[in-house]
Amino acid sequence: MSETKVYREIDVASIPFETETHIYKLEVKVDSMEQATLKFGNSFQLRADYKNIELLRDALETALDTIETEVAIRDGAVLGEQQPIDFDMNDPRGW
Repeated sequence: MSETKVYREIDVASIPFETETHIYKLEVKVDSMEQATLKFGNSFQLRADYKNIELLRDALETALDTIETEVAIRDGAVLGEQQPIDFDMNDPRGW
């Protein structure tokens, strides 16, 4: 006798996801078919297997790193760079 698999879904997250023009209710679910579904309100959904979820995660991590670098550059706080110090060359406290 063959074993019958029961389909089931696991709710992983439900969060507000804000873009420049809209706020979506982002729902993330994983099912017994080893697929993840990301549903953006009633607009669209993305269904992907483990390999593609890994690729998406890697791309999002790269995006986060890039945003953090851009913010640091904008704020002048790039690691390894020191901000110029304004001091009087004739003041011995700065020697």
